[in-house]
Amino acid sequence: MGSQTGGSLFGSFLPLILIFFVFYFIVIRPQQKKGKERKQMISALKKGDQIITSGGIYGMVVNLKP
Repeated sequence: MGSQTGGSLFGSFLPLILIFFVFYFIVIRPQQKKGKERKQMISALKKGDQIITSGGIYGMVVNLKP
């Protein structure tokens, strides 16, 4: 039996690498972007701001904890 050459070894990992990049751009990157936007939104809140929760409840910011 012959040993694998470097080219065929790279060829066998190429689909795995492509799947990783597709997964990164479809799942991980948008999730990081949403997290960053959420962090900016929370840092912009101040006492007295009127808000609507994700459940649809209206409220007012009374206290902020760091």
